[in-house]
Amino acid sequence: MEKNAVIAVFPKDEQAYKAFMDLKENERIISAGLVTVQGEYDFKLKDSFTTRDDSGWLTGSVFGSAIGLIGGPLGVLFGGTLGALVGADSDAAQVASDQVLLAFMATRLSEGDTAVLIVVEEDDEWVLDRELIAAGADPIARQSLDTLIKEVARAEMIAGDVANLVRETEKAENKLAREKKINAKVAELKTRFNLD
Repeated sequence: MEKNAVIAVFPKDEQAYKAFMDLKENERIISAGLVTVQGEYDFKLKDSFTTRDDSGWLTGSVFGSAIGLIGGPLGVLFGGTLGALVGADSDAAQVASDQVLLAFMATRLSEGDTAVLIVVEEDDEWVLDRELIAAGADPIARQSLDTLIKEVARAEMIAGDVANLVRETEKAENKLAREKKINAKVAELKTRFNLD
């Protein structure tokens, strides 16, 4: 059995909450979280559960990292540059397979949306998909948990690189601003002392 990470988006909070509660009865579910989007890249984890003591920290930290990455400046980067991976067509199929989950979160979840994040052990993904679609989920995206963990690790490295680049750019801009002030002061002194 493969461990997969699944995101199911629901048009109504009540549908998402009911589906989330129903997942507690599914023996294949390892953990799940209920997420709302309260603004652009403002994700809130409303509730979560884990069914296995040995996996809660892993899946919780992966989901937490994913939410943190998308909720921060990297979310803007994903939203702006990875939209093509997900596709802008709102009439796309209900099940969006083979998509990068971080990009999916950044580009497909918008203010007012409610989603259920799930880690599941499954042989046949259509079993869970049918259950989620019957509960009102549209769309659904899935990725292997191992791939998501690697994706989060890469995204965290990129976020660090972006932060370093921003710091270096700010330093260069500050240096340029200082040089402009110094040059202006030199010009002022030359004028004052008739040194032109």
